[in-house]
Amino acid sequence: MPRITLPSLSRLKDRAKRFSDDTGGTLSVETVFAAPLLFWCIMAMFVYFEAFRTQAQNTKAAYVVADILSREQSTLTTEYINSLHQTQKYMTPNGADHKLNVTQIFYRKNKDDYRRNWSVARGGAGRHSNNSVNKIPNLPPIKPGDKMIMVEATVGYKPLFNAGITNNIWLRTRAFTRSRIAADKGVGCKWKAGCR
Repeated sequence: MPRITLPSLSRLKDRAKRFSDDTGGTLSVETVFAAPLLFWCIMAMFVYFEAFRTQAQNTKAAYVVADILSREQSTLTTEYINSLHQTQKYMTPNGADHKLNVTQIFYRKNKDDYRRNWSVARGGAGRHSNNSVNKIPNLPPIKPGDKMIMVEATVGYKPLFNAGITNNIWLRTRAFTRSRIAADKGVGCKWKAGCR
């Protein structure tokens, strides 16, 4: 009967040392672990970059609409408000849904509150009431008797990949402006345009 000899302890130590010193094949193992994480990081950077870009486009659209309204001398009509909403859509092509709210507000010194003169909304946004205007944080100071136009542009953002941003988030920007022509009067709005 053949005799089976067990390798000596020193030979086992030598084999274990050679195995631990051998670095062949570690690159493929590291790639298997690192590639999914690297791919997720690249996709997350893309998703967050697009979200910030959409927010920047929405902010620019709000300022453009506010600037247009600050130069207006006549009463706003339905077509005019609709064209402002189209301008917002054109300037934020990455957005999914576009909502626009234009509200003229003034300050009452005797009551120490803000009031709306009129409010008009497009794209499913709700019009502001006197109560909702007073709930808006950080309204700019207005001289008593002066009027200010608040443009609220909201756009929905749907990320292409799930990388930490929920399915649909709303990006909102508020821009405030005064009439450049007649600050005491402000711009008017026809009831047919949806102003209330």
